[in-house]
Amino acid sequence: MKKIDPKLLQVFADVVDQGSFTGAADIRETNVSYITRQIKKLESELNTSLLNRSTRAIALTESGKLVYDNAKQINELVKNVSTIAEDQSDKLSGTLKVTSAVYLGRKFLFPIVEKLCDQYPDINIELQLNDHQVDIIKDRFDMAIRVWKPRSVDLIGQKLLDVHLLLAASPEFVNKHGLPQSLDDLKDLPAIVYGRKGHTNKAFNYFDAAGELRSLDINANICINDAEQLNLCAANGNRYFVPTNFMAAEKVRSGELIQLLPDLKFSADEAIYAVYPNRELSKVARLLIDELKKELQVCNL
Repeated sequence: MKKIDPKLLQVFADVVDQGSFTGAADIRETNVSYITRQIKKLESELNTSLLNRSTRAIALTESGKLVYDNAKQINELVKNVSTIAEDQSDKLSGTLKVTSAVYLGRKFLFPIVEKLCDQYPDINIELQLNDHQVDIIKDRFDMAIRVWKPRSVDLIGQKLLDVHLLLAASPEFVNKHGLPQSLDDLKDLPAIVYGRKGHTNKAFNYFDAAGELRSLDINANICINDAEQLNLCAANGNRYFVPTNFMAAEKVRSGELIQLLPDLKFSADEAIYAVYPNRELSKVARLLIDELKKELQVCNL
């Protein structure tokens, strides 16, 4: 008798329960192409068609109905066992290898890592901070925290925070130069910008009142690839800057920074993602992501 991977049956049950490949991908936090490959692999192993597909819906074949009844039982059994195991164990253990962008790691991630390791002495977390793109699978990372969405079908990207730009300056800067009322008021004011690998925000795109996409060049004669120093320079009051919301939101709310032209709509919107290979996350990883999501909520303006 040919042995069938139970995980393939679980994916199949999710597709049927959700009514689509997209729905199954959403609850598994993966992509549709991965789900499609799993179903094709299952049909190949069983040597039968399980689903009739159309552009709008899916329907079970006769074989699919029989397989689904058993696949659903496996899915429910696995979920029940997982719940029992988690409920019965207060101890958390295991090793997690994480890479993160430097600023995100220092400001948000490391305090969480330290708290979890204090709370659960049996876990080990290796955190590597760098702003270079890494090969998560080749370098054997369990997870990466980055401001980019993975394109590889072998990686999953779980969105943690929508990222957008804003204009900001210290109260001292505003007292010295006045509060800008329009983009024209910014043209001659001194600024500092972030730059890395030849890309800077010395010019940024925005939408005007008519919804037309336009570009503005910033009067910046300093460009630096260190977000911490960028913040320090703006805090000194000699220059304004174009930070992300996760860099400036807390300081805007506390009054340490003043948001300039708050109604300005930037065109470049990105997000912070937890990126990990196409496999089930450990309890340690899921806990770390949950804590990071909570911490990042302070970045919403």
